[in-house]
Amino acid sequence: MKKAITKSIVGACIIAIAIWAYADCFELCYELTFLSNFACGAIILIDGILNFFQKKVPALVYEMVMPCILGVFTTVFMELFSIAHFNFGQQMLFLHSIHPLVVLLIFLVATPKLEIKSRKEYLLRVFISPIPFMGYLLFDLIYFFVNHEFVYGLLEPSDATALVLIPVALGCYLLMSFLSYGVIELKKFTDRHII
Repeated sequence: MKKAITKSIVGACIIAIAIWAYADCFELCYELTFLSNFACGAIILIDGILNFFQKKVPALVYEMVMPCILGVFTTVFMELFSIAHFNFGQQMLFLHSIHPLVVLLIFLVATPKLEIKSRKEYLLRVFISPIPFMGYLLFDLIYFFVNHEFVYGLLEPSDATALVLIPVALGCYLLMSFLSYGVIELKKFTDRHII
């Protein structure tokens, strides 16, 4: 019951802060920062509500949003090492740095133990989990073709060639697959030693 209440409150708070952070610039809700925070908040809230009825959101759903929210968390390091600049003022601090850690913590300690039956299923989870993140990169490419700029401007328009975009996309997919592997291994560790 405590987990159900905690998840419901945390999920609702994440959604509320995401909406509050974008209230003055709601036209930017297509950014991964908003989408990943809102999606994670909704998943946690729904999971909390389902827990009241002894039901749960499948772990794979959490695993699929982890690359997105942890991708947002990388902005902390991009800002720290002056690779790119992001808004960390007011509520954006929560969206970029605090919420990703809260979502990871909820996944690690407040969701049921992983039930992975075979090595094939394990590998499937690792390589399926980045699909929403890659979907967002595809959206970003379409956004570029329409608006002649990328959502976050991490690539210059002159770099938008197949020789650059294909390796970047492949690199992102492999990086997010590796991140998914790490998250699953971390969950398995917490399942064995903490929960």
